[in-house]
Amino acid sequence: MLKSFKTTFKALMLAGIVLMPVAAQAESAKMGAPMMWVVKDADSTVYLLGSIHLLKPDMQWQDARIKTAMAQSREMWLEIANLDDQAAAGQAFLKHAINPKGNLTEGMSEADIARLNLALDQHGIPMAQARNLKPWAVGLLITVKSMVDAGYDPNSGVDKTLLDQAKAAGKPVKGFETIEQQMGFFGSFDEETSRQFLIDVLNQEEEGKALLETMLTAWYTGDEAMLEKIFTEEMMVKTPKLYDVLLKGRNRNWVPQIEQILSGSGTSLIVVGTGHLVGPDGVPTLLKAKGIRVDALK
Repeated sequence: MLKSFKTTFKALMLAGIVLMPVAAQAESAKMGAPMMWVVKDADSTVYLLGSIHLLKPDMQWQDARIKTAMAQSREMWLEIANLDDQAAAGQAFLKHAINPKGNLTEGMSEADIARLNLALDQHGIPMAQARNLKPWAVGLLITVKSMVDAGYDPNSGVDKTLLDQAKAAGKPVKGFETIEQQMGFFGSFDEETSRQFLIDVLNQEEEGKALLETMLTAWYTGDEAMLEKIFTEEMMVKTPKLYDVLLKGRNRNWVPQIEQILSGSGTSLIVVGTGHLVGPDGVPTLLKAKGIRVDALK
């Protein structure tokens, strides 16, 4: 079971689905300094950049390091290469999200059902649509819709911005996973976990906003210690199964692909969710354990 709203949002982030930052307006006026790493061997250079998936359009984060990495790279790697393919995303979502039982509110208290109806009404999601989805999917819709309504835009996120730049420059874009695989992480939730996911979204909105503000500030300022605490320490203890599936297992699957990139030559840019790059099971740590040189890029 998901123990708290914090874990619910970490699950969203670690699966690469969404991160909805709530930032102080002052942060938008200056240039951020997100964490980056550089991985090298004799004839290869790989830049690693932690992503935020939704941002407000006025956020300034493309500093000289990021621009240099993009300019030098012959290719870019994302969690999923076709993240701008709305048709594919919609098909994958529906494949895993449809609930043929139509029993959305089963096991929910009257108070939770009232909160659900209010949230659906506030965000323009018809109950006729929601009742045919699994609870986790409704929670995801509410979460994304609430942040889009507040001005956060996936088209301004790190992944989409750099994807557009790579395409404009004629650079190939590759992916470590497919959208089908990512939605499959949520589709694997049992009924209890799925229901609790939705209840957490409904019950603790303010706590979630505060957490998201902390996360964005840590990302924006390159506070690795805080990001490690948020993404790994608490999740490892409170929900180890989710941690293993959404972070540890995926990172371990990516490392051989990065080794394959390094077996060639030239420069590549890898952009994945920030949670994948910090902590004892983060990609930089796993690469170092294999004797590969990884340096923080300040």
